[in-house]
Amino acid sequence: MQYRRITGRIDSLSNTTSSREISNFIKGAAIILVMASHFFELYDPELYQEHLSNYANAFISVFFILSGYGMFHSFERRFGSGENLTRVILIFFRDRFIRVYPVYLLAMVFVRLAFPETFSLHAVGPGKLVAILAGIPFVNSPLWFITAIFQCYLFAPLIYLVYRKAGARNFIILNLAAIGVVALVSEFYLEYLPYLERLAHYAVPDRYALLYRDIFLGNVLLFSAGMMMPLLIERYSSRLNRAHILYAVAALMAAVLFVDRYDRINYHYLVEEMELFNFATIYLFCLVAMVTRPRLPLMMRRALVFAGGMTLPLYVFHNSFFRLLARLSLLQPRHITSIVVTAMLLPALVYFCFRVNSLAERLPVFLERAGGRLRRVLAGGPPAAESFASPEDRA
Repeated sequence: MQYRRITGRIDSLSNTTSSREISNFIKGAAIILVMASHFFELYDPELYQEHLSNYANAFISVFFILSGYGMFHSFERRFGSGENLTRVILIFFRDRFIRVYPVYLLAMVFVRLAFPETFSLHAVGPGKLVAILAGIPFVNSPLWFITAIFQCYLFAPLIYLVYRKAGARNFIILNLAAIGVVALVSEFYLEYLPYLERLAHYAVPDRYALLYRDIFLGNVLLFSAGMMMPLLIERYSSRLNRAHILYAVAALMAAVLFVDRYDRINYHYLVEEMELFNFATIYLFCLVAMVTRPRLPLMMRRALVFAGGMTLPLYVFHNSFFRLLARLSLLQPRHITSIVVTAMLLPALVYFCFRVNSLAERLPVFLERAGGRLRRVLAGGPPAAESFASPEDRA
């Protein structure tokens, strides 16, 4: 079976770290950098604006890429088990909704407390508030990431079906061709953005919400590229499994991020081209890291893998956490006590996110079991033990 051949090859590259662990390790490093950046947005706004704001947003690309990587394996497991196509897609949307949407609603409660002046019925109007509750993307929402990942989930079954129809080689070619198409659409979309201003007062998707880093549906492009990553690992792992390649790619990624920021501040040209190059270097870093799996101190690996396993709640709650500290005057600009207080309270945020993530992972399984028992009762049959996929298999 193709899926077993691919995953078997990936896992054989390292005897100590699974593909899931290295993925969570990279996501953990990214979420910690994003959280640190948002902390400095309140602690040192000048430093954030001049040096950190562009980097924080760039690291979010990692989540789209590795979510696509995990989604490919999830679809391969389901299709490999011989399930019906329609049933697989419906179960996919059901599980994604059950796992993500409750976290989204809970996060909105904290956002309302942390951003009362910008995220309220008076500020956004009843139409947009209902639309935001429905998951329609608005760029001015602090929860824009969830609506962006909703877009990726909407396209995920179609992307996988294209792979199944076209084959691995053609799927890689189509992903590369999509880069050129997206670049052209982005130019057109940015040119006509002023004409969409009049739609801003209606409950329609925010005109900027279809852009990620000035690329039209750039989040979906990265997600699709992430779904392509297992195929690239299978084909090119022997060429990329070198530590010096990882170091070179990491240096290139850092250089591109710096040049991208410098270009935005001083010249404001070649925006789409620089962003696509930015995407490419981050993607290449993730690809090579997934192949080489560099050895790191055990405590660092455990901490980052732990953080990477709950990136969704950490991302949607950490900014509200910092904002609430600021509203309580516990986080003030350039006060050393603010660092101490934040460090003391941070474990509470981590524990809260851990509990939310655990409940979100178990909720689809719980509802499936409850639905099975209800169907048996309605059918008049005796209750019977059933086995269900673990939460990890649904990731």
